[in-house]
Amino acid sequence: MTVAGIGPERDALETLSRELGVADRVRFAGSIENARIPALYADADLLLNPSTVDNMPVSLLEAFASGVPVVSTDVGGIPFVARHEHSALLVPPRDPSTMGEAIVSVLSDPALASRLVRNGIDEARHYAWPKVREHWLAEYRSHLRRPSAMAEAR
Repeated sequence: MTVAGIGPERDALETLSRELGVADRVRFAGSIENARIPALYADADLLLNPSTVDNMPVSLLEAFASGVPVVSTDVGGIPFVARHEHSALLVPPRDPSTMGEAIVSVLSDPALASRLVRNGIDEARHYAWPKVREHWLAEYRSHLRRPSAMAEAR
């Protein structure tokens, strides 16, 4: 298992991995340079996102685009990016048993993993620059066509 990123729980997680006797199977990678991120996803069987608060984790979109199945908590903006049993398996926060079951489901069911990957790739396309660019331009154009609030107040 690779734990990517940095955070306040790292020391506790390293201690826990030693206590559980799995320290030799867990790599704490710390902060990952952007150039190394594709290799991290290419080597992954799934992305696990156990966040308790998250607005729009880029890591989910990166995993989708990289063809990596996702198991994540169902918090914040995540359900707006990932749909349960469609592009990811979403579980309640702070529920390690349910998260563990979701992980086992993805790793033991190739059809499920393939469906999540396929739908995740489709979802990632919605966030690609050409699509986002068109949405932004349409929004700007709609504001340009409207009279300004100052003109309306006169």
